[in-house]
Amino acid sequence: MEIRLIQISLIIACSFALATGLAANDQQLNHAQNLLDDGRIFEAELVYKNILLTEPSSIEANIGLAIITSWAGDYQQAEFRYRNVLRQQPDHLQAMVGLGYTLAWSGQLEQAEATFDRAAQLAPANFDVEKGAGFIALWRKDSRLAISRFEKLVALNPDNTELLIALGQAHLLNLDGTSARDSFQAALTLEPGNRAARDGYREAHSVPSKLEVLLLYGSNDEDTGLRQIEIGSWLNRRSRLWIRYDDSLSLDAPDLSRGDAENLLLGYFHEFNSEWLGSFEFGKRDLPDDKDQDIYGLELVHLQAGKSYKLGLQTAPHSDDFTDQLTYASYGYPADENWRIVPTLYLSRTGLLEDENWLLLTHLDYQSDALWGAGFGIGFGETKSELPEFDGSVTTASVKWFMPISTSFRISLLINHEDRPASDRTSVILGFNWRLQKGRK
Repeated sequence: MEIRLIQISLIIACSFALATGLAANDQQLNHAQNLLDDGRIFEAELVYKNILLTEPSSIEANIGLAIITSWAGDYQQAEFRYRNVLRQQPDHLQAMVGLGYTLAWSGQLEQAEATFDRAAQLAPANFDVEKGAGFIALWRKDSRLAISRFEKLVALNPDNTELLIALGQAHLLNLDGTSARDSFQAALTLEPGNRAARDGYREAHSVPSKLEVLLLYGSNDEDTGLRQIEIGSWLNRRSRLWIRYDDSLSLDAPDLSRGDAENLLLGYFHEFNSEWLGSFEFGKRDLPDDKDQDIYGLELVHLQAGKSYKLGLQTAPHSDDFTDQLTYASYGYPADENWRIVPTLYLSRTGLLEDENWLLLTHLDYQSDALWGAGFGIGFGETKSELPEFDGSVTTASVKWFMPISTSFRISLLINHEDRPASDRTSVILGFNWRLQKGRK
């Protein structure tokens, strides 16, 4: 009888201790969640680890740690935690959704898709499951499926900025700039300062299009008429081909235009990756004295952390056995989110007398969140010539402005003044840019 009483007492004591431990763990779980909500990630992680020391199978602690490690980019550890929960409860929806995202972020998109498919079988109308499946389609670049899923979610949740941005990104994949613009604009209406929505809205106005036409018309001193026409087409998302006519001796900078020669050029642009871009241009120049020049131009651009580095080379052999040459280099960097500074150095050797020129031209460009923009340029340099009247300093100043009317149409204005030893010129050029955008079906 006495032994029986001792056994009962031990059972009661153990039960009380277990209940006390569980209550303590519940308190710690609540504390960890509060820390997580306050952004105190490191402290929350310590609490979760402390819980697992006494209760290794705690589902809540394993999920909490999985979330933290996944945020930190330790996808292997997060996957281990989520699978630990799923071994205990194979149908645990939160763990399944978390595992799906973790697999996707670690690059295992096929496994992530299979995980969300399984979750959809368990909870076909669950918001988190449908959203996760939409993001998997987006990250797999399945634009059609991503659009379908996010359109359904946005219809049910029209005030969800994250979904609107995701829908816009899916339309960008589909090269539908008009629909993408509408989605990003709706997101900006809800959150005007949302950076992803602002970036997407800008990108929607520069979606590669099948056909682009640029017209520049205006006056260059007393000469008024068509200054330039360019017709281009994107062959794919990375490559563009164009043909261009202009009457400028400079192929690179409108600020250096003379307006006394005609050029016909064929060009090709290619984006090698997210950091390197390049273009090549060649054609014919018809000079006023009935002489011809072949023109070859090469330009390379490197993008890094919002900065751009450009190097351009241009050569034009003349039929009178001399060659015009132009080399230029620029460095563009952001002053803030809307302002950009671009200094460019031009070095050239032109004409039969091989006049040598250098010019340092600096642009200060502004682009508003509404996508209209303005720019100011100022430059100074020197030209050296065997003819005294052409020898001396050069100064130039310019103002430009542009505004998109839609994703397909943009207008621009460029006013430039240039002083040279033997002459000065003022030009006023109005630009019209039309792009055949993909619209709603």
